[in-house]
Amino acid sequence: WGHTGILTGFDVGQTVSVFEQNAWNPTGFGVYNWNDVACYLTHRGFESTPSPPTRPPLPPAPSPPPSNQPSCAGFSDGSYCGNQIPNGADASVLYTCQNGVVYGSRYCVSGCTVSPGHDYC
Repeated sequence: WGHTGILTGFDVGQTVSVFEQNAWNPTGFGVYNWNDVACYLTHRGFESTPSPPTRPPLPPAPSPPPSNQPSCAGFSDGSYCGNQIPNGADASVLYTCQNGVVYGSRYCVSGCTVSPGHDYC
């Protein structure tokens, strides 16, 4: 047929999806039976048997950023002013710790008060 197309997907041994010149479908997209494709012209040159394109390897996952979030690790459940918990917490914020994690927070307009029981705004 001499169609020119760009491979848009495939199911190995089943179908080949292309965006092609002179397509039967007005959108330009077509799906063909794997065995009906006579040849491919690839970056490697002419191939008489269909072979799926190879993908470049994925880049390594980025390293997680350093944790500078307030932490309740090692603290009992309750409310703590930011200057009572580690990792640069804001002293004007009341943090609620639950099960060792920051469960919530609120800004204290008039400042946060440290008390023997639970801290408060």
